[in-house]
Amino acid sequence: MQERALVLAGGGVASIAWLLGVVEALRTGGVDLATGHGEQIWDLNPQLATKVNELYADAKVSLWAELTPEFTAAIPNVLPLRTLSGDRNDYIAHPGTGETLSPESQLALEALRASWSGNPPKGQIVISDGLNAKAIMDQGHLAPYLEEMRRLLGDADVPMSETNILVTSGRVRVGYRIGETLFAGADPDSFRGILHVIGERPGTMHHAYSVYITVAKGKVWAEKGVDHDITKLVSSIADTALPPKEAARETLTIIREVVGRNVSGSRRVGTRAPAAPRRSRSTCATSAIHIGAPATARKRSPRAAGSTIARRCRSATSRTSTKLNESRGSAGTSLSSRRWTRVMDVE
Repeated sequence: MQERALVLAGGGVASIAWLLGVVEALRTGGVDLATGHGEQIWDLNPQLATKVNELYADAKVSLWAELTPEFTAAIPNVLPLRTLSGDRNDYIAHPGTGETLSPESQLALEALRASWSGNPPKGQIVISDGLNAKAIMDQGHLAPYLEEMRRLLGDADVPMSETNILVTSGRVRVGYRIGETLFAGADPDSFRGILHVIGERPGTMHHAYSVYITVAKGKVWAEKGVDHDITKLVSSIADTALPPKEAARETLTIIREVVGRNVSGSRRVGTRAPAAPRRSRSTCATSAIHIGAPATARKRSPRAAGSTIARRCRSATSRTSTKLNESRGSAGTSLSSRRWTRVMDVE
């Protein structure tokens, strides 16, 4: 029937063969296309129906999975914390409870800060179960990222906290609250950062996690208003998607891009260009070239002056949050086989 329709439309046999080749290439690349049907014409074909049901079943298992004691014990230098979520059901039904630490955990976090004797490190790693604890617990997911990330930061002479904070029932914003507690007394003009590793997107079969990268000066952390608008993201990290070690290298590149255009290892080195045409609204930086142009450096607004190029998307673990934030990023379009994209982020 499909072939007949194409022929009648003037497609010809050659066009049919080409189209079938495209369909097969898409399927081979992992794109599921609904073709054919089951017993009834409104039923999915049996093979695709089986796969959809498997994805749905795995999503339910991932969503309700919880961190195990064995997994917690295997994390080096771990500091276990909890949010205000009473249990997994409370965490899923009331997103806001996963954005704030419990009183006991807040005290434990303040004790960690006190152990630094007024000299906080440059960064802290936070690990949360998020909406998919299996993404964190799967073999070969978290450990390779942590090992590579700490090695890269050590080679870059970035002193990090040796403690790995593990949050049960954590959402993205709990990482911001942790940073505000730990870095409130830091040098106001010195950068401090939180790397928040969190399980996300149940139902993709990849059991992928993301890393939310929030790097800001001490005075920003002290203001206690950190949110998604200054956060960058590396997503779809898994042994079947973006490899953890590659994700660690991407994380370091983004950190370098945040703290300075000409830092060694940044994609932005050498991107400064001659003056570009300006729009009538001279306070608006409209492109990467425009932002870097000397002629616009004195004209652009303070928000445009903090422009960076980075990976952005909306947090899957905070989509249901009751807190409105108009400056959240929007989901990126696909780039090769990755699920993140590079966009202009004007802060």
